[in-house]
Amino acid sequence: GSLQDALNQAGREYKFVLVYLHSDTDEHSREFCRDVLLHRPFTQMLRDSFVLWAASMRYAEARAVRRMLRASRFPILAVLRSRSSAARLLNSELVALKQGAVSAREATSWLQGVLSRFGISLTTARIEREEREAARQLREQ
Repeated sequence: GSLQDALNQAGREYKFVLVYLHSDTDEHSREFCRDVLLHRPFTQMLRDSFVLWAASMRYAEARAVRRMLRASRFPILAVLRSRSSAARLLNSELVALKQGAVSAREATSWLQGVLSRFGISLTTARIEREEREAARQLREQ
């Protein structure tokens, strides 16, 4: 699906989107696929807290996202937060960006840091939505 599809899903599930931009001609991208995407702690964290959107630079949407991120070194990892009020980058906010060679341990640690610093915003959004829904249900009774 599209990046917008991933952002919509992440918004519904109160998760971040992890964008992975891949270059077939870059050795670091191949290493990322071989080492990081198969690293169990990394994949477990992805399942629990992120919606993954991966794209090859062969596709126009990936090239457009790369330009918006102003990223140059592969692999490109970006953490986005869905924001219905944001006007840029497909109604999202850039939370963190990582470019270039990265080990499985570094990538996992980086994602843990993102969750530690910004995860509360997703929890707060979920609680606010639950409170609005409870108030709406009370009004309907």
